[in-house]
Amino acid sequence: MQVKRNLILLTGKITRPNAGIIHEIYTLCFNYGICDRTWRWRSIPTAPRVVAMPGIHPGYAEEELLDTNDIELREDAHIYAKGFLYLSVGIHPRALKDNCVWYQKYLPADLRHPQERRYSNSKPTVGYSHPWKYMSRTAFELANRFYYLGAYISSVSSRRQYYLIDLVGSGVDSLPMDAVKDKVWVVVKGKAYLSINTYNLDWNIDVDRGYIKVLESNHNSTRLNVVDKTPKQMSMYEPRHFNGCFKILSRPSVGLIAVYYDKRDDDLREASFLPKECDMEPSMDEDNLPLEFKSDFENALELRPYSPSRILPHGADTLGKRITVKFREHFTVHHPPIVPKVVVKLFPNTNNVNIRFWSPNSRHQLKSNIWKMYMGALDQGIVQQLLEVERFRNFEPLDPRDPDRPLTDDYTAADLNDFYIYQYNFVASDPKILMFRKYCTNAARFSYGTSVWFEDIVGHIATPDILEFE
Repeated sequence: MQVKRNLILLTGKITRPNAGIIHEIYTLCFNYGICDRTWRWRSIPTAPRVVAMPGIHPGYAEEELLDTNDIELREDAHIYAKGFLYLSVGIHPRALKDNCVWYQKYLPADLRHPQERRYSNSKPTVGYSHPWKYMSRTAFELANRFYYLGAYISSVSSRRQYYLIDLVGSGVDSLPMDAVKDKVWVVVKGKAYLSINTYNLDWNIDVDRGYIKVLESNHNSTRLNVVDKTPKQMSMYEPRHFNGCFKILSRPSVGLIAVYYDKRDDDLREASFLPKECDMEPSMDEDNLPLEFKSDFENALELRPYSPSRILPHGADTLGKRITVKFREHFTVHHPPIVPKVVVKLFPNTNNVNIRFWSPNSRHQLKSNIWKMYMGALDQGIVQQLLEVERFRNFEPLDPRDPDRPLTDDYTAADLNDFYIYQYNFVASDPKILMFRKYCTNAARFSYGTSVWFEDIVGHIATPDILEFE
């Protein structure tokens, strides 16, 4: 039995006619938005489910490939257990049994639970069917140290809310875009400031025998609500002389955005009465963090993770200066990147690389759902960064009726078969193509834990259900 956060995991077994004993995993979730009425279930990987690949034999029927007494649950809701794979040597398909770790995300890439037509006290007829993945125990020991399994980055900083913003040309101090983005700014209290309004019922409305009187035609129905207060402090945690602290980020698919610097503020309501122009000045909070706070994760890992650029310190070009920012509109991101499948294809005798991914989201929906794609591997305690590319202007949709040509406007929903296909072609440098050929094979995925992960515009990350190399 395993318990993590609001998930409970148990193992069990059932007996089926002509199939014998079958081991299964049962899970129960109690969350703010989810309350399971019954145990959900999934099958453990058995030999016929193993994906055949060079050097690995698909195995034999009715033989479990993991230890059902050694199943564990990570904080990021990955289920994993020690197991093995049969390695083929020459003509002997079962000559060697190699140790590995099997793992699976609690939910599939689309975050959907198996649908039941009706709830009952019996076992659901449909269980989770997204595939299990595996890697060598050596690679998993390294991958298991990261915050998210399969994402080899030093830190994950995600938010739920963001604001579309514009830099107003008539700001107090006009600064170039590069001096503003990827830095922390605070809203200065002044004539214009951000606020969160609280609405209550107007208890002074006339009541006749328990019923609110019908408002006369010359009265606006908004009299039912009154503004309770307009606090001048957006944050509950930032200093009082600041109105709110934000990270300003550049996301070409949508433009400039502002996200809360303090993740605790991300749980509050959005600002009211937008759009609104406010003055902002640099925040030194990021620069004043103790060095041990910034390097604690890397020291704990005892390896060299890949650290993509996140927040930059302010320099002489911004210190003591102010900018005017227009907060245009507020948005909430409800889902991390949704990518069920990724295929990476290398071409012999050339440096050409083709990458395709499948997603139920249209190009418009991907503006916020996928910002970047990363690829990396683990080799001798070092993260080998293979790729970091923005989706916008690089991945183009393909026509599912003919995947060799771009998607045109004459397609229908039936043509898509529930998924869009996006493609990225590029020519790798000579040193980089050598790395691709070493790490981008199905056998290398087992040995080096080669992985692909995606990031949305506010920092959520996710891995695909299926990763294939051709």
